[in-house]
Amino acid sequence: MNDPRQMGNCFSVFFHPLSRASSLRCVGLWALVWALAFAAYSSFLHEVFRSSSLDMALHSQLLRNLAQGQFMRTSFLLHSFAANHIWPGLYLLAPIHQWLGIHGLLALQCLVVASGALAAYELSRDITNSEAWGRAFGLAYLLQPTLSAGVLFDYHLELFSVPFALFALLGLRRHRLWFWPCMMLSWCFYEINAAVFFFLGVGLLFRPHRRRIGCLLAVSSLTYLAIVFFVLMPHFRGSLAVPHWERYAHLGNTPAGAIATVLAHPFQTLADGAAVKALGQLRYLFIALGCLSFFSLKHLLPAVPLLLALVLSQCSMNSDVRFGYVAPALPFLLLSAAHGAAALERRSDRRKRFLRTRGPYVLAACSVLLFAYFQIEEPLRSEPFRLRPNLAELRQARDLIPPAAGLSADNHLGAHFADRDILLVTPATRYGSHAVEFVLTDLNETEFKDPHWWVSMRKLLAGGNFGPVFLSRDVLLLQRGIRNEALTELALNRMAEQTLLAQEKAR
Repeated sequence: MNDPRQMGNCFSVFFHPLSRASSLRCVGLWALVWALAFAAYSSFLHEVFRSSSLDMALHSQLLRNLAQGQFMRTSFLLHSFAANHIWPGLYLLAPIHQWLGIHGLLALQCLVVASGALAAYELSRDITNSEAWGRAFGLAYLLQPTLSAGVLFDYHLELFSVPFALFALLGLRRHRLWFWPCMMLSWCFYEINAAVFFFLGVGLLFRPHRRRIGCLLAVSSLTYLAIVFFVLMPHFRGSLAVPHWERYAHLGNTPAGAIATVLAHPFQTLADGAAVKALGQLRYLFIALGCLSFFSLKHLLPAVPLLLALVLSQCSMNSDVRFGYVAPALPFLLLSAAHGAAALERRSDRRKRFLRTRGPYVLAACSVLLFAYFQIEEPLRSEPFRLRPNLAELRQARDLIPPAAGLSADNHLGAHFADRDILLVTPATRYGSHAVEFVLTDLNETEFKDPHWWVSMRKLLAGGNFGPVFLSRDVLLLQRGIRNEALTELALNRMAEQTLLAQEKAR
């Protein structure tokens, strides 16, 4: 007969003695519940026009164009997106997007990310030789702020890479050949993972029994990085500057110059105000794992260069743990935390029983409390279930736009119109020599609109090339070649009001 403790609710017997099979089912159940909950919520946010930025529209258009044989083409850039990123993993997602649309891809993202909990459980269980620690790390993985917030920031390939990197580390520890395809999949979804695995390979060179695998790992990852950053991206970039280099321009005009600055003045560089603030953000990554990583820092070393690069960036989003930029570091944070838990148990036999029986409680408590903190104090959306007051009008305006027409739309609206050749972000109206036919904006939404945006939109409307065809409850749809003096005057007056509010807010 089955142990009644194993037949009860997984959460109520979290730290009770369970077999490996029962523990795996327990973590699997948490992962499934997590995936279903976040998939449903992310789909809800999209359905009510609360996508958080243009990234969802960008990725959707990339997937749509890939399915049509157009490699990495997007109307958000005049050049190929391959100048910014090389993501072969998009080809794996294109059929899903083609068959199931945005909602299908949001659900797939949640399922793929949640599957990493199984790898987290297996990896930490192997390291600590403890089912309780394994379950605790499986839960901590699911409650990581980067993952729980990231899947609500539309969909990003950085998050897709995390479970593959974790399974790769598990395969490496168990000497399994599936380590290689898992690792390469993590590279295909986010090329920066190759840099982290390169440093892992370098570290393995110092271990006598792992030098061969370390050499293969370092050479293969370095080759991939060289092809991506010195062959493919420059080919598609042409004479354009390195994308987003303005984030590091304070360190030097070139990557080599920036590295030289950091090496010459490391403490002065890290003492910069933005760097100090970024370090404060990254502390949450350690707190989420009970600060156990500090007891085995050597296993975190492969991710240190990435974390340092994020800290030195002038873009605050790079170090914000709610976004996916820190994703490649997560597997190594968990790896070092698991080794830290094992190291603590080895250090004191007297405390071993306490750590083995109570340590997982501490880890779970840290994870749950930090998860609650981010949901309450640092959410991406302050009102999680708020419906837009003009939701019906947004849907009505959407139905007025022909499927193939070129469109310029607000950040949070673009993802609903990605199935077209030309999609821009307001107030832009031209893609090269091509002009859009429609402009859709929500005057009630001010999050991504500075005073310059309002001035530009007023000039666009007053210029006479576009005229309103729909205006209701701040939802404004403009069409090229249309004139409607009454609606134009109403729209200009409303824009004038919002411009004053934006200017006051800017002060």
